[in-house]
Amino acid sequence: LVIEDNPGDRAHLEAELEQEGYAVYTVCDGIAGADEIRKRHFDAVVADYHMSGISGLEFADFIKITWPGIPVILISEELNVVMENANGPDAVARIRKPYEPTMLLRALRTVTQPVSTEQAAFPLA
Repeated sequence: LVIEDNPGDRAHLEAELEQEGYAVYTVCDGIAGADEIRKRHFDAVVADYHMSGISGLEFADFIKITWPGIPVILISEELNVVMENANGPDAVARIRKPYEPTMLLRALRTVTQPVSTEQAAFPLA
């Protein structure tokens, strides 16, 4: 699910992700995003930080409480927003616009790929 209020940015994100093989559903604000996430399953959410209605950060908080297994990646043009919220539990990644497409794709791959048992195993002391 991509939540972006800027139509050009939303179309660009959609095309970028579809080109990489992701099934993408887009909405223009957090309220529409909340409606869609109630209707269908999403493996991850990419949300703009600044949106009308519900901000990306508020949306991430909503997801954390309601569907804690769905990772949220926040994107923002403002460095201070990215840095201030860098260690918060509300989103799994924060990316500053403009960004390299590989940065977003790497974050998405990380949060959507299942962890293998070999990777998840803890070393024995």
